Amino acid sequence: MKLALISEIHANLEALQATLDDIAPHSVDRIVCLGDIVGYNTKPQECTALLREVQAVCVAGNHDRAVCGQITTETSAIPPRAPSPGHAST
Repeated sequence: MKLALISEIHANLEALQATLDDIAPHSVDRIVCLGDIVGYNTKPQECTALLREVQAVCVAGNHDRAVCGQITTETSAIPPRAPSPGHAST
């Protein structure tokens, strides 16, 4: 069985689509997402829908579990996002 492993999507639809486009010519049997579909970026619903469309098997990451209420964001389970290069941290 040929698998494609992906993770750390963090609601970045454009990057997810580019990744799926890169996977397509490899005729994989299954796409497996190792977590963190949501978080940080602005397209969590679209990313979730796209992963459902390609019938990916998904494991919940810490961000996914937090939005479902399985863990709290008050703990160290969700690390703060690192500042982008060239941007001062607050």
